[in-house]
Amino acid sequence: MVQNVGDVEASASDVAYYLNDPAQGGQLIGTASLEPLQPGQIEYVYLDSFAILPIGTTSAIYAVVDPSNQVAETTETNNTGLFDISGTDLGIQQSYDYTRRDDGSLEFSLTVQNYHVATSGPFTIAIRREGSTQTLWSHTMSPLAMDQSITVSATLPAGTQPDSAEEMEFVAYITGGETANSEYEDNNTLIMGTIADRDRDGDGIPNLEELPFGFSPDNPADGQEDSDGDGASNGAEFIAGTDMQNQASRFVVSYFNRAMSASIPGKEDVHLRWPSALGRVYSIEKSSDLRQWTALASSVVATPPLNNHVLQVPLSQLPQFYRISVKYP
Repeated sequence: MVQNVGDVEASASDVAYYLNDPAQGGQLIGTASLEPLQPGQIEYVYLDSFAILPIGTTSAIYAVVDPSNQVAETTETNNTGLFDISGTDLGIQQSYDYTRRDDGSLEFSLTVQNYHVATSGPFTIAIRREGSTQTLWSHTMSPLAMDQSITVSATLPAGTQPDSAEEMEFVAYITGGETANSEYEDNNTLIMGTIADRDRDGDGIPNLEELPFGFSPDNPADGQEDSDGDGASNGAEFIAGTDMQNQASRFVVSYFNRAMSASIPGKEDVHLRWPSALGRVYSIEKSSDLRQWTALASSVVATPPLNNHVLQVPLSQLPQFYRISVKYP
């Protein structure tokens, strides 16, 4: 930041950046242009890049305004700024919110970046519960150069957050990698919160899914009600992945077509399409009398927003009925 503290306009000039004190032979590493400044005006100037330093280097950057003395000033003593850049500064942050997998495990995505110019040493990322010293997960990383970052996935096993714990906090932290004179230490620790994804009232809808729709995690009747009047209960709509408050959002076969197979004699292609939702698994069955059903496909993975499935089935003179069932998870 450069400010004109005088009472007349300062003409355009430059800002020169040196690695170490220029009066002691410091190395010029870059310059930036400075526009004319009115009295009291502040201008921010930046040096985009400079040499990467090895770990342990003791250095400073000197910024000198008007190094050639082209601008007439009442004093030159305040034209130099000093920035200590010795040491390293690693910081940790969460790349995205946690993911709770179907098996109950928790996955966090963590990013560590070196914010200083000196290359870091090897370091360790670890996770523990808030209030506990026990390490739940850790991973040792290679050194990071200036501005370099790395993202890792950390998975905590099923049971880490028991059903009895509605909310839980975890601490992700860095150990090692920084020199003793690291400028910042408060960005070495990150608090991450999780909420138990369980069904407290047993209505078939997890607590976290009830709240956005205005349902109560303590009212089992929510799951049996039909909020949008489309003929399916709220609990059934959650399993299907349809909108519990939108009558047009229904789990139905939206396209059905039968045609003689062009590739296999004696068979026909049956094309089915239905709305699908992430995390759901589908099965397809057929029947000729609506009493006895034969499985045609199972464990069909969802491809939201629609699933398209083509079956090749034997030709038959009997009526053929098809149905799709869904499971979650």
